[in-house]
Amino acid sequence: MEMTLRWDGAMDLPADWRVTLHDRRTGVTVDLREQTAYTFSAPPAPRVSLGGSAAPLQPLAASSSARFTLTVDTGRQPTASEAVTLAPPAPNPVRHEAALTWALAQPESVSLEVVDLLGRVVQTLADGPADAGTHVARVRADALAAGVYLVRLRAGEETRIQRLTIAR
Repeated sequence: MEMTLRWDGAMDLPADWRVTLHDRRTGVTVDLREQTAYTFSAPPAPRVSLGGSAAPLQPLAASSSARFTLTVDTGRQPTASEAVTLAPPAPNPVRHEAALTWALAQPESVSLEVVDLLGRVVQTLADGPADAGTHVARVRADALAAGVYLVRLRAGEETRIQRLTIAR
């Protein structure tokens, strides 16, 4: 199913701020000042038959692993805690594949790894120099046993960790 997000290009924000929409599933980043719409594919809502008539199945609660992230760059220098970010995996828990979105305020040598609860590295997703900006890596859950893992991002002197649950 094809869907489109639309917005008014005239935002009531300072002109030097950069506003972007990031699709964590596809890795596409859209500058909201340069475009006024984003079209993407989404699976149709599951349908359930109740008493002979089919109706869309509605989720009961919002998911904690959003597909889209909105970023507003004010141009100010990030503090040490903001210089390296690692978003929670999406989706989480995961059955097949999850997207990991991470960002650097400046170019750094990075290590992005999935580790088990004993601290053993089970997947290396990035290892080496990375440019400043937002990056997306994919975790293949098929090769991992069901359970809880940690995603660890090391960049310069900073380390960020997120929990990842593999479900079967």
